Order: sequence, then structure tokens, then C-alpha cells
Amino acid sequence: MDLARARIIVTVIVRLGGVCLLLVFARDAISQISVWLQLLWDAQNRDLYFRNLSQIPLFPVLDLMPVVYCAIGLYTLLGGRWLINRILRGLDASCPSCGYSLRGVNSERCPECGVAARRER
Repeated sequence: MDLARARIIVTVIVRLGGVCLLLVFARDAISQISVWLQLLWDAQNRDLYFRNLSQIPLFPVLDLMPVVYCAIGLYTLLGGRWLINRILRGLDASCPSCGYSLRGVNSERCPECGVAARRER
């Protein structure tokens, strides 16, 4: 399989993963954000329970995972180039240390950084 076709397949899979993360966790993340905003609103407008914002209870922070999953889903849906390049690094003949392309290089060391590069022949 050539690298261009592998890049397309990996990109589609990563973006579908992002869509799945958003579909599963978006509702929980939105409700969690609304709880945080309500706590901030109550703390700023009614000084009955909180003297300042540092006294807001931290129990909503414990439910942070849906928001994190949605952020990862948005990242993978809208690009995710670092993740895609990380997945494809093993398919291309590149240096494991710096990522320099080793196509056409005959030596066992990377010409860019000098690290001994293991190459499959």
C-alpha cells in the first residue's frame, strides 16, 4: 500500500473516531459546562454562599472527562494532523528520532540527527 492511500485511510478513520466521540459525549459535556456556568453565575451575582470565586466547590471538575473527550473529538474531526502523522510514521521510511525521511539513504544512520535508524529491507 502506498503512503498516499494509507494517509487517506488513516485520516478517514481518525475523523470517524472524532465523530463517534462527539456523538457519545457531546450531551454530557454540554450539561457539564452548563453546571460550571451556573456555579460561576451564582457565585458572581449572589454573594450568599461564596465569598469569592476560589470558594466554588470543585465537584464539577471531577466530571471533566466528557469535556475532554469532546475536545479530542473536535481535534480529530477538524484535522488531527499530529495524530495522523504519528500513526503513519511507521509506514514511511523515516528516522524514529527526528522524523527525517530515509528514502534513498543507504547508510544505517540518519543524515539529519545521526541516530542509528533501524530499517526493514
